[in-house]
Amino acid sequence: MHDCLAKKGRKKGYISDAIKQMKMTVITVELIDLRVKALLEDLAKMNLIQTWTQEELDAYEYAFMREEDERARLDKAKQDGKFELVIELFNDGMPLEKIAKLSRMTVEEVKQIVD
Repeated sequence: MHDCLAKKGRKKGYISDAIKQMKMTVITVELIDLRVKALLEDLAKMNLIQTWTQEELDAYEYAFMREEDERARLDKAKQDGKFELVIELFNDGMPLEKIAKLSRMTVEEVKQIVD
């Protein structure tokens, strides 16, 4: 790569300067990370922020997934009830547009259910 840059009329020093700049950037980011980590630790000691162990985080994520599963089951149950209602209304002769309005569905969704 530096041969290509040198051929374009750039000085060899340009490459080493760029490398030095990148190294300085990495070091600066690492120092910032250390400062941020130290600040977070201080805030946790003062009980200003909540820190979790990996076990606590895993337990939280597991509980969140279980809640999401429960919500999905409830949504499915509501949807199943809606399907039954749509079919019953359709069998009673109600127009598709009216069924869609009452069930808060599109006419296309109602058609998919009754077909």
